[in-house]
Amino acid sequence: MRLSKMLVAVPLLLCVASMAIAQPTTIDKFNSQFQSFPTLPDDDPPIQQPSREPSQGKQQAPSTPLSRVSTPVSSASSKSSRQASDPRKEGRQLTAMQKSIYKTYIEKAGVSQFKWDKTKERLFTGTGYFGKQRCYVKCKPRDSRASKENIAFSRMETMKEMGRHDALADQFLVKRLHLLYIPQTTYGCNVLSHGGDMDMNEYMPTFKDLPTKARVLWRLAKQLVYVVSYLHDISIAHGDIKTENIMIMNPDNLNQVHITLIDFDIAEIIPQTYSLKTLDPGIKGTYGYFTPEEYLGMGGNKIKRDAWQIGSSIYDAWTGLPPYGYTVVHGGVKEWSNEEYEGAMREIVNMKTSPFEAIENHPGVRNMKELHAAMKLMNKFLIGDYEARNAPTTKLVTA
Repeated sequence: MRLSKMLVAVPLLLCVASMAIAQPTTIDKFNSQFQSFPTLPDDDPPIQQPSREPSQGKQQAPSTPLSRVSTPVSSASSKSSRQASDPRKEGRQLTAMQKSIYKTYIEKAGVSQFKWDKTKERLFTGTGYFGKQRCYVKCKPRDSRASKENIAFSRMETMKEMGRHDALADQFLVKRLHLLYIPQTTYGCNVLSHGGDMDMNEYMPTFKDLPTKARVLWRLAKQLVYVVSYLHDISIAHGDIKTENIMIMNPDNLNQVHITLIDFDIAEIIPQTYSLKTLDPGIKGTYGYFTPEEYLGMGGNKIKRDAWQIGSSIYDAWTGLPPYGYTVVHGGVKEWSNEEYEGAMREIVNMKTSPFEAIENHPGVRNMKELHAAMKLMNKFLIGDYEARNAPTTKLVTA
């Protein structure tokens, strides 16, 4: 797989309206929503309401024009599994009686108007209200205060109590409202703040007007970099940043829409002695978002992994696909073979610049100021050599 083939993304970026994957809405000038908080710089006027379809929410998303029809990957290769970070097995369903019992305990914990939502890989979720606040309930087996997710939430809460709290970044993070356990079962439930009904993967393809979409992408990309930089400042690495884990709040309000970063299931605490050159064994994240060094068995750096995943999320948000791992075919999308993926990773693993700089410098991209800024930001993170790859910092989006 040659780099020239990968750069097919240049025309793809400019034709994204026709190939995008899913739903409707808009944004701008998120500064105005945080009048009492520090804001990221933005000199542009508010975006005018573009012509688009009304938002229907995640549950009613239309079918995607490019279904991600995947080619099965060998189960023997852990680095090619779709969710290498998730050891849970598919299957188990709650019986009607179990749902009733679990619901009783969830309601006793203070959740009203609770409704079960879906079951996915032994993860059972629902929505309701915790007090007057809309909430999302996430139940899974063997959950405890020692789970990675709850360790991350406890860290956030401790930092807030200690005064190491960023009010702006806080707007972009899911919050733990309550933790409960279902007696005589192995299940625990986190009651979380509701991050929104749409994720970034569904939200971005809803724009008909490319300049408007470019301005939206730039705003959301800045928010993402800002909040991940804050997490690193309080020693938390997310580990699975992707468009599906970036929810959208207030999607229909052009001046108040913002992201909510969710799913801290594989989050880790960054040790005080941790270096930007440290490599940990293993591979984490989601197929299409794996770093080159991890895919090739070199190990991964917690901070640089998040950086790569930010860049991949920006790329995915604009084109509808991550930068690696998929080929557009007639009627859908096909996963690369192990050999194709490994070949691409070997080509870029020692590159000290992004292989997608041609996108940033394309005349059609440069003519859209916000799109050019977003692609320039993306390229700071999609550098194959992890030591040369930029770490996400607030300076990148506040300078």
